[in-house]
Amino acid sequence: MPNCHFEDIQLAFFKIGVIILFIVSLFLKPVRNIINPYVNSFLVLATVVFFFIPEEARLRMIVPYINLFLSVIFFYIIVNYLKDRKIIYKAFSVVIVVNMIFVILQLLGLDPLCITTQGFQNKEPMGLFGFKMNLGAYSSFIMPITSPIILVLCLVLAIISKGWAMWVALTISGLVASYFMSKKVFKVLVYLLIPIALFTGFLFIKSPALQEKVDLRVRVHTPFLKVVCARPWTGYGMGSTSYVAKELDKKINIIGNIGKLEEVWDDYLDMIIQLGFGALAIMILMIRNVWKEFLRHFDREFLSLTISLFIIAIGMCFHSFMYYVNIGLPSLAIYALWNIKNREMA
Repeated sequence: MPNCHFEDIQLAFFKIGVIILFIVSLFLKPVRNIINPYVNSFLVLATVVFFFIPEEARLRMIVPYINLFLSVIFFYIIVNYLKDRKIIYKAFSVVIVVNMIFVILQLLGLDPLCITTQGFQNKEPMGLFGFKMNLGAYSSFIMPITSPIILVLCLVLAIISKGWAMWVALTISGLVASYFMSKKVFKVLVYLLIPIALFTGFLFIKSPALQEKVDLRVRVHTPFLKVVCARPWTGYGMGSTSYVAKELDKKINIIGNIGKLEEVWDDYLDMIIQLGFGALAIMILMIRNVWKEFLRHFDREFLSLTISLFIIAIGMCFHSFMYYVNIGLPSLAIYALWNIKNREMA
């Protein structure tokens, strides 16, 4: 698949798929009537920002805005037209199994779709995600909502991806889940985590590679925070992060000789850059609402969906989920399933 990024193909399939689903939904009767104020607020904010940014930024924003609009349609098709949630759960599991097969092939030196030949992570096992961190992120937030067998595959894929950030998210979310499921298990986990945390701290002190990872993020985030302060309310428009990154990279060469900077590895900072602090406020209110509703109800499926959302929310601090369609859409689908379950228990 020369001269073609796999993410672009996935994005094209997403657009075509949503358009087809939307046309089909016009001939169907809605199963529910759920309106989510937070999802709507993101779309309204993006629309307002479009009229308050420079003309060249508007041109960059057209395609990302269309993607956002289609994502909102995708969300509402799930929450209002989906009859059986098991369909999506099964789809999540199928994705894990298929990616496990491709990871095995890639470990054996076989890559039918030439995915590992693209990008700077050449020859790294990454399944169909085109980026090993995406594989780890997907495997991590799928864990709480899948069957035991698929859970084992998720753990294997998460380990192969070597994503420390998602393990942090898994650990914190696992503690939250154990606290509500069993206080005894929670205490045992806390006692186990104390020596693990001390050992990790020792490794960090003794490992230049780990220190370099943290230092790299500090070097990336610091200039972006200064850029954000110049336009705190409207941001620079959707699709502007890579543009701002390239402009900064020309001036100060933030990440040295390891490649070109195109994202900030932090969805919350990314939101502020593109849509201003209003986007961050909406996201905080959304997370607060998830936690508030979670405390009102206790149900195993609802707990599992909530923990998945917590893993996503924490993971977004270390990785650009919304930059990639192959983890951004599943995240949105999980939030849609959470909304359906929450409505059922209301």
